[in-house]
Amino acid sequence: MCAWRATAPESLFVQTLLVARTDVDEAVILRSRTLSRTGAAVSGGKVQRVLTDADDLAAVLTKEFAVPLEGLDVDALWERASQQHEAWLAS
Repeated sequence: MCAWRATAPESLFVQTLLVARTDVDEAVILRSRTLSRTGAAVSGGKVQRVLTDADDLAAVLTKEFAVPLEGLDVDALWERASQQHEAWLAS
């Protein structure tokens, strides 16, 4: 089942940009353009914000998730994440 989730075109994990990091007291999740932070140190337990542009996406990927940007087409990734976000808003 794990292989299907990671590779099948109809899997939400293939259709949606998803990056996550967990620590002892917090979780940080990027889903399409929405960045969420949850945990004991977060006021109210959860904070969300919507990324504004490709530069914001690049900054979040590097600072929050330590994703190297070498060889990554951030503009294309931004376009796809924006389409996913708009589809989610429309649903």
